[in-house]
Amino acid sequence: MPPSTRYFHYNPAQQDFSGGNFWDLRATGWKLQNAAAEQAQDPPLDPNEHGLIDSACVMYRLSQSPYRKLFVAVWGRQAFAIRWPADIEKVCRTPGPPDPKDPFPVHLSPKDRGRSNATYDQFGLAISAYEAAPEVSPFTSKFDAALAHPDQQILSKEEQTGWDLFHGKAKCNTCHLDGTENRSGGTISPGEAASKAPLFTDFTSANLGVPKNRAVPYYRENKPDAFGFTPNPAGLKFIDKGVGDFLRSPTNPNANWIRFAMQYDGKFQVSILRNRSRLPHNHSKRGRVGSLSLGPCETSPFGGRPPANAVAS
Repeated sequence: MPPSTRYFHYNPAQQDFSGGNFWDLRATGWKLQNAAAEQAQDPPLDPNEHGLIDSACVMYRLSQSPYRKLFVAVWGRQAFAIRWPADIEKVCRTPGPPDPKDPFPVHLSPKDRGRSNATYDQFGLAISAYEAAPEVSPFTSKFDAALAHPDQQILSKEEQTGWDLFHGKAKCNTCHLDGTENRSGGTISPGEAASKAPLFTDFTSANLGVPKNRAVPYYRENKPDAFGFTPNPAGLKFIDKGVGDFLRSPTNPNANWIRFAMQYDGKFQVSILRNRSRLPHNHSKRGRVGSLSLGPCETSPFGGRPPANAVAS
């Protein structure tokens, strides 16, 4: 399998992991050859998110929804050729996680379980295709317009100053790649950018030592809910080790990578910088967020000032 940002892999030359989705890169793409598709499969079953108890519940609800016709038009009528058990509604009304003694509480025949699993893979691939569609990811920011028309003066003076800072003194471009080179001074022009649709990431992970943000609700979710599920038994003592924890987990697709776990403790995905004006600035999954007061996101055309509710670092 050739190196690709579409799946998580180790690059011996760079001695680093790249690719994968989620902050801890656990959506590797090794199963579906598409990290975004595998990422889409996680939230429906995560007890901290949608909390469905079985992937078959997702497929059952999809089979009963108005989207069924569209799904069948793409994937075929066999997608929902599944004999659902009589108690399907009752089982799927119970939130996850499932009892470890009964990890698949929707009791299907081996044939129907295989079909349900295959359809769940198609579900992930469909969401991935939607996310990559131009309607969702149009690349129509002012910065994209500047890259598309290098012969025109698109960026304002303030925006150009922000971009120069981005690949200059601030060195943001070291990790959040924009298709240009870092330089100690001077002004860069859109015509020098090698990429016409940069994502502002190098697809690796980093540990910047961001302190714990005690305002995150997850740290207070240390009591059982009405169904007996406790999201975070450790409370404020919880430490998210990011990529390191993923490498130790059973979802790691390569046992040879476990030896790297300790050096990846505390590392999280180098996120893209698109639409930063809509999100608090953050360098850690559950760390403090802030304004990057000297950073280019305050003055750059691909970002903006942080929201008023951002927690100052």
